[in-house]
Amino acid sequence: MKNQLCYSAIVVQDYKVHYSFKRKPLSKSLNPMGNFYKFVHQQKQIQKFLEAYFLTDGKPKVEDEICFDTQPSKITITKIDENYIRSKAEQELYKVEEDFKRIKNKIKKL
Repeated sequence: MKNQLCYSAIVVQDYKVHYSFKRKPLSKSLNPMGNFYKFVHQQKQIQKFLEAYFLTDGKPKVEDEICFDTQPSKITITKIDENYIRSKAEQELYKVEEDFKRIKNKIKKL
């Protein structure tokens, strides 16, 4: 599974950005579940980075390549859906994530 190309998407404000990246190679010292969690962690890192990046630098263009220093390859923008509206389930999940962030920040201040 060398250089497996992965596709994902992130919603920022009113647009959905589809992107691709190369998955980090599987670790021989981890079992399948460990490699799965490693991949999930990589995706979450990329999504947090891209959300912050797009909020500060603005909307990307298709075929833009973005470098993220902890990733083995560039992140390539493949498609942008304008005026994206989250589904009911996506909106509920987004609200829960925002509430969690708010509570986490309150706890940090204590």
